[in-house]
Amino acid sequence: MSKSRFVFALTISLFALTAAFSQGTFSLPAWLENYPGAEVTVQADDSSAVAIYTVDAQPAEVVAHYRKLFEAQGLAFQPNPDGMGTSIRAAAKECDLLILVRSRADGTYAKVSCTARVDAVAAPPAGKIEILKGDSRAQAQSAWQEKIRQHEEQYPPEKFNKDKHDMPAPPLVWPDWLTQIRGAALQPRSGVDPAHYAYMKEQYTTNVPMTDLFDFYRNLLTAHGYRPRAKLQTGHTFTGVQQNALADVEGYNYPDGFPGAYTLIEVSCDRTVLNGPITVSMRFSTHDYSVKRGY
Repeated sequence: MSKSRFVFALTISLFALTAAFSQGTFSLPAWLENYPGAEVTVQADDSSAVAIYTVDAQPAEVVAHYRKLFEAQGLAFQPNPDGMGTSIRAAAKECDLLILVRSRADGTYAKVSCTARVDAVAAPPAGKIEILKGDSRAQAQSAWQEKIRQHEEQYPPEKFNKDKHDMPAPPLVWPDWLTQIRGAALQPRSGVDPAHYAYMKEQYTTNVPMTDLFDFYRNLLTAHGYRPRAKLQTGHTFTGVQQNALADVEGYNYPDGFPGAYTLIEVSCDRTVLNGPITVSMRFSTHDYSVKRGY
């Protein structure tokens, strides 16, 4: 196949994949009404929606409001004190729900999060699964093409540096803004991984809700020039209760343009006990660039 025919075929394939897997903006279930009189701020993307508001009511009244809504839907209502207020989790048919109710000086603060379940996100749209059946090479090619599309979306042509040279790894200096969620500084330890890349790492434990940690580090990396890739996963405890058990956020930064030397920040949040403390592990590494090796 000629080079031009290959590029044309690749373009068509990428277009088809983008259309097949694109989704509309996520939304909260229609039955999940906000507390009466609340002025709500809503944030949404392809896999989650969050409603935030503060109302002139007691926390117990807000909790009772959601109890009625849950009971009307036949959902188990299990409010849990979490040290800062009340957290309410449930696996609705539309999504995984987490409702945080907090007492504030100006009223009661509520944050309602609706996150698509992992199985729902991972499953291809109905009628499209046959594209991936049969030939394993076709699956690998589709995955490769999707990876190309993601790279081109993240680093458009105007940011792509064609005339590159070998670059040393950026200095291994822990960013002073990469802190605990409450702002406490860290004391990271240095090391070298099996691939001979230098890194620094640190971890801490916290009782802050998983979704708050997820949002905090995703927004933190974005604010400092990193393009994060993030995922929030649920798991079941031995008692059968579903919870947000794992969260991962990672982001790359190319100080001299892509491709080139870069820094990588990886944050993982892990909880093994229902409503127990969460361990947050952070890793900062630097990587050189070789023209011969590529990126």
